[in-house]
Parts: sequence; C-alpha cells; structure tokens
Amino acid sequence: MNSERFSSLWCRCLVAGAEIDVARTFDELVELYSQSHRCYHTMSHIEHCLTQMDVGAKAMGGNDAVEMALWYHDAVYDPRSNDNEQRSAELFTKRAQAVVADGFCAAVCRLIDVTTHRNSPVADDEKFIVDVDLSGFGMPWPEFNDDSARVRRECSHLSDSQFETQQCRFLQCLLDRKSVFSTDFFRDRYEVIARANISRQLAILRSGR
Repeated sequence: MNSERFSSLWCRCLVAGAEIDVARTFDELVELYSQSHRCYHTMSHIEHCLTQMDVGAKAMGGNDAVEMALWYHDAVYDPRSNDNEQRSAELFTKRAQAVVADGFCAAVCRLIDVTTHRNSPVADDEKFIVDVDLSGFGMPWPEFNDDSARVRRECSHLSDSQFETQQCRFLQCLLDRKSVFSTDFFRDRYEVIARANISRQLAILRSGR
C-alpha cells in the first residue's frame, strides 16, 4: 500500500498542533491486512477501493473521511465474527482520538459502519463508500470469480452448505434492490456487469458446484 498517500491523508486531517506516528500507524495496518487467515480482505482489496474512490471522486468530489474509512473499514477482520466493522471503527478511534476533530472521527466511524451493508446508505458520502466497497461485483467475470474464491477460502470454517446459504442470502439481497449501486456514477459504470456476475454466481452456488 502507498505509505506516502496514507501519510498525506493523516497530515490533512490532523488538528492544528497535533502529531501522530504515521509510519507506525501505517505499519500496523499493513500487519493487520497481511494476517495469514485473510484471502480477500487484504491490502489488495484496500488498493482496489482506493483506486475506485479516485475514479469516482472525479465525478463526486474528494472526501478525506471516505478515504480514511476505506483504509480502516476492514482493519479488523475475523470471518467468524459479526462485529468486525465496529472493532475497526474502534481501532481508528484509538489512533485518531485527540489528533483529529471530533466531527471527522465520528464521520469516519459512521462510514466504516455502513460498509456492513446491513442497511441502505442514506447520505451522499455513505452511498459513495458503499458503492466503492461493492465495485468488485462490477469487475469482469474472471476477476469477480477469483474474488469469490478468496472469500470462500476465508470462510473455511463453514461447510459448503453453510457458506452457500450465507452467500446466497447476501447476493440475493443485492439483486433484490432496485439497483446494486446507490450513485448514478457507479450504477452507470458497473450495474449491468454486477447483476450478471451476481446472477451467475447464484446459479453456481445453488447448483452445488
């Protein structure tokens, strides 16, 4: 991951006179995203998200809170847990406390929380980060299929039946939405491909292959 980009982001967000050991903070994230149990929620996913954010920012404007939330949204990841986003937000809060504005810290935590995808995003920045996080669904099939295989390896504690049930529920929820993506930009860019990928993956999972 780009340490210079990470450092520049923190420098933009610090309150006057505040300091943080950015190198140590960056190394902490790299170590977390490099954990051996991770196959999909790795540095590569963060790099993908940052690239998609940059593409979208040309249409929707830059947003430091969105970028910071992307760096941290999967910092804590245990495939057996359902509170990863909450714990990721807590980790960010520990590092940001007293060195960034309270409002900025709250915004980042709110944006991390929305990447659970349990509730539909409401605010523009929430729609932006959710679409960035889901943008992998709009990649060409070989890339999407590789990502799906990585997710399956991360969930090795689940039986095939359990994994298929869990994934089918999530994928069907995406298809049942009026649109997978919440912003015009990402909808125009990826909606057709994403729906085709999701439908194809659902058929594979339901066939037991």
